[in-house]
Amino acid sequence: MSTKILGWDFEETKQFLEFVLTNSNKSFLWIFDDWAKQKSRQPFSVRNYFYKLCKVLKSGGEIVESLNLSKCDLNKLFSKRFKQDDEIWLLQKILPTKNQKSVRRACFNLAGGDALKMARYQNKFR
Repeated sequence: MSTKILGWDFEETKQFLEFVLTNSNKSFLWIFDDWAKQKSRQPFSVRNYFYKLCKVLKSGGEIVESLNLSKCDLNKLFSKRFKQDDEIWLLQKILPTKNQKSVRRACFNLAGGDALKMARYQNKFR
């Protein structure tokens, strides 16, 4: 097995997933920001890595086994992500408004003024 997973060292990936699972009661924003500070990385880079890693982990196989992740651990990792129904809801709400005002404004209105939710909606829409 390669010593790197999507560009990160195997050990750092394993530590990162343990950190995410240990702090699953906290927001992803906090998790990504705290990990970035600890490892001198950019928070958005950590976020992007997490979502790429989740796609790889969903396919299962050798990486899941080598990281020694249980089904419970995987469910914890995926539980905070958008579900298909949420994605459809988001598209139904934003697409009709796209030509009338900015996507950013539509996401902000959907989030009820919550900037963190707005960013999450906007990123998902993209």
